[in-house]
Amino acid sequence: NKNRTVAELLRLFSENSGTLGETGTVAWMFEKQGAVTAIGKTTEDALLEHLIDYDIQDIQIDGENITIYCDIKSLEAVKNAVEKAGLKIENAALEWVAKNPVELPENKAEKAIEFLSTLQDHDDVENIYTNLG
Repeated sequence: NKNRTVAELLRLFSENSGTLGETGTVAWMFEKQGAVTAIGKTTEDALLEHLIDYDIQDIQIDGENITIYCDIKSLEAVKNAVEKAGLKIENAALEWVAKNPVELPENKAEKAIEFLSTLQDHDDVENIYTNLG
């Protein structure tokens, strides 16, 4: 029930000193990109050799966790190239990526992460996108 869900989300935002904006209020802060998440051992340079022919926006490597952001039209081709590079694909999907990520002080960041976790746990919430860096 849409009305029940909106009421519950309004309550969650209100309890956490926030407000729920209208549809599209913050859309200008994000851009839709392809995102491929994979697991494996590689370096950014080695990965770029496999992906040189694609419109790659960003590569993030954290240990064996790798995320590649690309043009939405290149998503399937990038996914295939990452597999050919010997990495295990965890997910490949379109995502809303923040144009300008922001950092919060640690005490505010913890509160924000708790709030985002509460939202994520709500049965009717499918995806959450944030500009927290």
